Amino acid sequence: MERDDLNIFENIEAPQFADTSIYEDSSLVLFLPDLYPDYETGYSVSSDTNGVSAYIISDSLIVSPAENWTGSALIEVVLTAEDTLTDTTRFVLGVIAVNDNPTLSVLRDTVMMEDSSLSIPLIFSDVDNEDITLFVTSSHNDYLSLEIIDSTLYIASSPDWNGDSILVYVSLNDNMD
Repeated sequence: MERDDLNIFENIEAPQFADTSIYEDSSLVLFLPDLYPDYETGYSVSSDTNGVSAYIISDSLIVSPAENWTGSALIEVVLTAEDTLTDTTRFVLGVIAVNDNPTLSVLRDTVMMEDSSLSIPLIFSDVDNEDITLFVTSSHNDYLSLEIIDSTLYIASSPDWNGDSILVYVSLNDNMD
């Protein structure tokens, strides 16, 4: 008895993916087609580096670099049919660095006595390890002397001056934008 619903194949082909690049802190999602709908098939995926996670959800291949990771990773996709036939395809994922903005810790409201000065440590960071330039200004530059030395903000008032609602603005720049 002959069966005309039985297809025998000796070889399968996994879909091909071109080498591609994404920006750091983003992900790549690729569609995994059902190339052999009459057969039980499945995909598996791996990355050659711990800096990049690769996994499959439904019919999507998702590749996600770790936060702030840059470089390249070899992604391997394996198509398996009927638990016996496999084909492997690979592509290179390049992860392009982007400039992350530096951060400055919140400065608390502060009170300063008349004819005195104040020093406030400035705590800041830049995950890209760029040189940081700090700027400071105030809504009362006529009455206040402001200076940043070695990551400390120094504030001094003019003699006999007092007031409130003083806005001191500290900004940072990593000179990358």
